[in-house]
Amino acid sequence: MNAINFITDIRSIMTVVSLLVFLGIVFWSYSSGRKEDFDAAARLPFADEAADTDMQQRVRESQHG
Repeated sequence: MNAINFITDIRSIMTVVSLLVFLGIVFWSYSSGRKEDFDAAARLPFADEAADTDMQQRVRESQHG
């Protein structure tokens, strides 16, 4: 077996392994058990809006009062 055939075989094996890893990640991310976690993560950018509004109100009160 020469080096070119060996490298070609390694590339083929890595392609198959990469495809399997990709499919595993897709299956994991779309599984129903992860929905609640991803929904909670999707709401994170909006979680600080109430805290930011309260903080802005306190800053205004401290500046004017």
